[in-house]
Amino acid sequence: MVSIAAWSLIVSFVGWLSYVPVAKSPKLRRTLWPTRLLFYLSLIPAIIAMAMQLGDPQSNLLFVSATFISFALFTLSFYTALKLPVAAGRPEVGKLLPEFEVIGEDGRPFNPNQACSKGPLLLVFFRGFW
Repeated sequence: MVSIAAWSLIVSFVGWLSYVPVAKSPKLRRTLWPTRLLFYLSLIPAIIAMAMQLGDPQSNLLFVSATFISFALFTLSFYTALKLPVAAGRPEVGKLLPEFEVIGEDGRPFNPNQACSKGPLLLVFFRGFW
């Protein structure tokens, strides 16, 4: 039988595993509320296991400590990632583009501001190598 303290650590690991699918969702990416909820829920059995001192005290201490460390690492990384500086001078939606020229896929120079005069323009930049 799995102790309540072990369940807290299991829920914490499920929280870590949920990060990738939740972060891929544009609606959830900024808040990560399902992942954060799992981490908060992992604290409940950890606190109960600590307060009631159920089972083996050494294993409880190990599981509860690992749960709190996992929660602390996630919280630290989540709030640190939100504080990352935004690139200065980046283009913003609805704003005019700064003057620049790039080489198109056909090898000819392309000026996005001239292309905007013909109608809406969508620029796609591929990063990396082919």
